[in-house]
Amino acid sequence: MKTKNKIKILLGFLGIMIAFSSCVKDNFDEPPTNCNDFNFTATHTIKELKAMLTGDTLKLGDTVMIMGYVSSSDLHGNIYKELIIEDETGGIAIQIDQTDMHETYPLGLKVFVNCNGLYLGKSYEVVKLGGLFEEYGTIKFGRISDEDIVSEQIIRTCDKNLVTPTDVNLPVNDDLLYQFVKIDSVQFADNEIGDTYADWINQISVNHNIIDINGKTLIVRTSGYATFAKDSLPEGSGTIIGILGKYNDDYQLYLNSTDDINFDLERF
Repeated sequence: MKTKNKIKILLGFLGIMIAFSSCVKDNFDEPPTNCNDFNFTATHTIKELKAMLTGDTLKLGDTVMIMGYVSSSDLHGNIYKELIIEDETGGIAIQIDQTDMHETYPLGLKVFVNCNGLYLGKSYEVVKLGGLFEEYGTIKFGRISDEDIVSEQIIRTCDKNLVTPTDVNLPVNDDLLYQFVKIDSVQFADNEIGDTYADWINQISVNHNIIDINGKTLIVRTSGYATFAKDSLPEGSGTIIGILGKYNDDYQLYLNSTDDINFDLERF
């Protein structure tokens, strides 16, 4: 083989390696593209924002700005049309009529939310951020449908960090709603071992129960559309991490991924 051909092959190989390295780095190390370095200032904490709601709904003005880190991911289909963020005071779900939001708002991304024109309201007795829509002549609180509003008002910064869950014990309470939490020393209930996370055939969501050594329980709810819906529940005990939500009076844990379960210990 001639020297020139060898050099061409070597340069081509190096080009592939550099391109591959760039892709990996872009996914894990570098800040997201199309982000903002502007130094915004939050006017309210998430806890203060939620406390503003005293009735059914509240339209927010241009003086309200919150900051939070993204703790949800819809990559595996278990979180649906909600972007969940939290600060040091609590978490909140932003209802958005979009999917694949993990591509735009990845886990750990710091965002500012200009709440001007958005609404606070309750969904199954839980305070959330969203918009209004009309259904059969009735105005209801729900998802933000305008993509332009979403992109303009949820401001992506160039700051991205690992999301650290809050250590909690059962039973949980409202102060922890929509926070990324970690619960140690739990297992799925005896009568549920052998079940799958959800009904993946009919794509129906299913509730399962985790239990601690003192008999305290918490629902783990999985969508029938989740990529792991057909996986079997783990048999051991250990640690589970997820986002704490609530449906009426029932607290529920939502998994971003089964990677957030580490049941490598014997059952108790």
